[in-house]
Amino acid sequence: MRVVQHLGDDGVGMSELTVLIVDDDRLILDLHELFISRQMPEWQVIAIDDPLLALERYCEGGIDIVVSDLRMPQLDGLTLIEQMQAHDPEASFLVLTGNADLSTALRAMNELGIERYLLKPTAPELVVSTIVEMQAQKEAKEGRLLFGPICQMFDALNIGALRLNAEGQKLAANNVAEELLAGGEFLRVNPNGAVRAVFRENVGKFGEFVRGPQNEGNDALLLVSDDESRQLTIYRHTDYIGCEKGDCFLILVDPSKRAMPRVHQIAGLWGISLAEARIVGHVIRGQSVAEAAEKCGVALNTARSYMKSAYRKMGISHQGELISRVLASSM
Repeated sequence: MRVVQHLGDDGVGMSELTVLIVDDDRLILDLHELFISRQMPEWQVIAIDDPLLALERYCEGGIDIVVSDLRMPQLDGLTLIEQMQAHDPEASFLVLTGNADLSTALRAMNELGIERYLLKPTAPELVVSTIVEMQAQKEAKEGRLLFGPICQMFDALNIGALRLNAEGQKLAANNVAEELLAGGEFLRVNPNGAVRAVFRENVGKFGEFVRGPQNEGNDALLLVSDDESRQLTIYRHTDYIGCEKGDCFLILVDPSKRAMPRVHQIAGLWGISLAEARIVGHVIRGQSVAEAAEKCGVALNTARSYMKSAYRKMGISHQGELISRVLASSM
């Protein structure tokens, strides 16, 4: 029996987020508890290896997110969640499951309304990024905007997060994005606050990219430095969590600072086919689905089908989730 409670530095998280982790495997429990506590010190983390004790703690109240293993003695994860929901349905639930239990987890998502599942073994970075996405979705539905924790999550992944208004002016940025803007190699901030590309050949296409309609051919842009020694991949989303109407959310990935995962890694971790993983691999590198189809030698409709199938298997709905999840899993 083991119960560990970790409070943020001041005892209260800046987003007042309390996470309950339940897993009978103490090594896994320690790994997730230690990583989350260090990565997100403003969160309160409670780690319990006994599902019955976890249920007791949940019934005391104050839990925002429950991360639970599926297979546990005394009380399996789905029964635990069902009893927790009967007491208080307001918390969000993330299930960790092995491939053998995947069909059970998918059925539970429909029957119990479980928001997300992740396949084991699960990287703790991926647990953090998924929690951030879940909480952001919840707060967005409640009419509250949550950009700070999203920025922290992307900082942990060494990925830039930049939010612009309809005029292209910077509204918010995480530390990685601020460093990219200050470096002036690819993008800069004009005196009026508008973000612009640095080199002439990039100015026009960056402006069109930010202002244009979002579609399969216009959701990623590759910028090359003046001496062609470096690249910056930019992903654009107008419907990302926390964005108001007219806002634009940009994800900035510098390949020199991020180890891009290989096709077999993507396929193995997420349980998608190699054909699907090849298309996903090209897309996370800044290519459109049409360009990915050409690279892989398949028809565009086939590539679109692969992407839809990958989204379904990974339990995601848009490219922002795809980028953060795949890159988090490669750390």
